[in-house]
Amino acid sequence: MDRNSLLDANLAYNQNFLAYRREFPAQADLVAVVESETSEKNRQFVERLAARLEAESTATAVTNLFTDVFYKGDLKLMGPKALLFVPETNLVELARALDQYRPFLQQFSGASNLSSLFGRVNTVIRTAPQQTNGQADSLVQALPALERIIRRAQESLLRRGTPPSPGVDALFAAGADAENRKYITFGGGRLYLVTARPRAVLPTEYPAPPRSIWRSAIGRSGSATEAEIAARRKAAQEALNEHAVKRFRVLVGEIQAEIGGVNAGVTGESVLDFDEMVQSQTDSTRATIFSLVLVALIFIFGYRQVGRPLKATACLIVGLGYTMAFTTATVGHLNILTITFVPMLIGLAIDFGVHLITR
Repeated sequence: MDRNSLLDANLAYNQNFLAYRREFPAQADLVAVVESETSEKNRQFVERLAARLEAESTATAVTNLFTDVFYKGDLKLMGPKALLFVPETNLVELARALDQYRPFLQQFSGASNLSSLFGRVNTVIRTAPQQTNGQADSLVQALPALERIIRRAQESLLRRGTPPSPGVDALFAAGADAENRKYITFGGGRLYLVTARPRAVLPTEYPAPPRSIWRSAIGRSGSATEAEIAARRKAAQEALNEHAVKRFRVLVGEIQAEIGGVNAGVTGESVLDFDEMVQSQTDSTRATIFSLVLVALIFIFGYRQVGRPLKATACLIVGLGYTMAFTTATVGHLNILTITFVPMLIGLAIDFGVHLITR
């Protein structure tokens, strides 16, 4: 449900917000938060979750629900000109490190997995001459990087699911501070975040209604108006957002089961809106049933009969149904306030049944 429908459209601040949403129509963020005692567990979680989200962010995916997945300051996420955002001193350090590891990278660039990588390392060690040369020096300098790759691979393989790649940063001796700066972290690396957004619906997902003879008979155009198409688009977007929230929760739960020993949850405007609607509908349904049963029991005990009070209660249910149907047909939709009024309507509308039976 659109919460802006609860506000006066003529209010200045609401008009500003609606204009902002029209100018920037992106959906609200979905946020996954993970907490554990070690940064490596958090890294494993966000890397695995981001990979699942990105796999479901393409048009060829079965779900195709998400977009704008962001979880770390990776340069490739910022486009082909991302190096323009890097300070010059960092670029100099990066060039120096790449130049240092160039012999190692060139020598092992063809290795596509750990088996082939360390097979080549064994070959280099076995065939290395006794005297020092550039090839041996590059291998010795790369040993700390290989150790980091092994350590990260071990952390990945000890857990279920598809392990994430160690990443190119395993080649560099970056400390915990650099690791925390790379990802979206809080509390000194205790909390890691992953953000994504539900994608926008496509025009084919909210087709205009077919031409209607009834619409033509009452003097309206046979085709749908822009307002009706916009309403269909909004309904389709809300349905997609709901599906995205449910799928996001499922993915977070799957990754949490794979990693183990982590606390994970989801938040964000879309999540809070969805939870609010679900909780409101659940509470209103329970309150409606409780009110209906309580009114019927009071009616039965008060008049010491069963037949006519139950008939009056049945008529009350029919009347509520007609009221909701008329409201929907007139306004076009129900909102969160409508369903909260149903328990009160039960207590108010039963008065007609009381007067009728009393007389």
